[in-house]
Amino acid sequence: MSPRGESCDWTFDPTDKPALVAYFKTIKDKIGQGGSWDQTSLESAAMHMAERGPPLKGAPKTAGSIKGVWAGMKKIHDTLVLVLAKHYPGASGWTYNQEKGFSVTADSHAEWNTFIKQHGVFRPFATQGWDIFDNVKDILPTRARGVHVFNAAIPPATPSQAFDDASQSQQLHLPGDDNDFDDPPSPSQLLNPSQSQPFSDYWSQTQSQLSQLISNWSQTLSQPSQPVGDWSHLAPPPQPCLPARPLGPVPTTPDTVATPSTAARPAVPLPAVALRTASGGVKRAASDEFQTPWAAKRGKTSGADALLAISGSVDRVGDAMRDCFMPQKSSALSPTKQIERARKLAIEDQEIGMLTSRERVTLNLIFTRDSTVADAYVAETTSEGRSALAEVLIERF
Repeated sequence: MSPRGESCDWTFDPTDKPALVAYFKTIKDKIGQGGSWDQTSLESAAMHMAERGPPLKGAPKTAGSIKGVWAGMKKIHDTLVLVLAKHYPGASGWTYNQEKGFSVTADSHAEWNTFIKQHGVFRPFATQGWDIFDNVKDILPTRARGVHVFNAAIPPATPSQAFDDASQSQQLHLPGDDNDFDDPPSPSQLLNPSQSQPFSDYWSQTQSQLSQLISNWSQTLSQPSQPVGDWSHLAPPPQPCLPARPLGPVPTTPDTVATPSTAARPAVPLPAVALRTASGGVKRAASDEFQTPWAAKRGKTSGADALLAISGSVDRVGDAMRDCFMPQKSSALSPTKQIERARKLAIEDQEIGMLTSRERVTLNLIFTRDSTVADAYVAETTSEGRSALAEVLIERF
């Protein structure tokens, strides 16, 4: 059993990572689409690493440590893929291959040190490639996307099934024609029309129609051409026109006889349409018979009137702000004045024998400490009530 707190080591024994990748390759069908393993696969990998014997250094491999190591290997793989595709940012001028890595020499060692300060993931590959790159690439699922990308989890469709689906989706049901056959003719019937009576009838009918069309066309060409003026017979016959309805009464003269169509018709009054202005109000239509009263006309506003109206609006705004933010004056007396009034009432009660001098002095002290007591003392309208209140206050003092 390893000491408490000892972590797993993956760098001391160079065979640990290749052994883990080799095991993952045997169960690569269980890897997720994102390239990660589930907990069951991680635990089985930990059991496989434990079967290899105790580690040379550190604690036995656990599922958590295997998960972290695999994430690091997946990151190295993705980074090297970008470098090989010349898409890795910051690696301009560097080339990588599986045999010599980045091919760092003594002349380029200074540039290499500057490069790995920002890209430390490439530090082990200065002069050699990654020996497990191909195995990791074989385990990771493809990153390609699209309809035609191969996916091992989806079985391919058989050609016959695909053909049947396509033929069913392409079937068209068109309406029948007069010239359609109940049964399509066979190739022998097409080569020898006399063997099939329906087809021969159709063939002879088609020939007769074609001959008639050619004959009509020949007769048309044999007729002499007519001038443009003689083509009026081709125009459609004129349609009878309805008499136009007059817009108003037709004046009659001695020579004119009023007919039902020309007789004066009563004028139909048009409905009055209210015009709507841009501001949303309704504007009265102009009238030629009535003059707009002078009092109803809107006069022009002068500059002085406009300034006066603005100043009035500003004053109202100022009054509203003052009412909102300035403290309101209360009609109640201030605490100091209320205490003075209570002391005067105590003096009056002493003069009429309701209080002693000692009781009056004690009340003055009570009024000074609590102004609400003074309010209660002033609220009593009779000397008897104030005397009873004084006894209670002095007892609690």
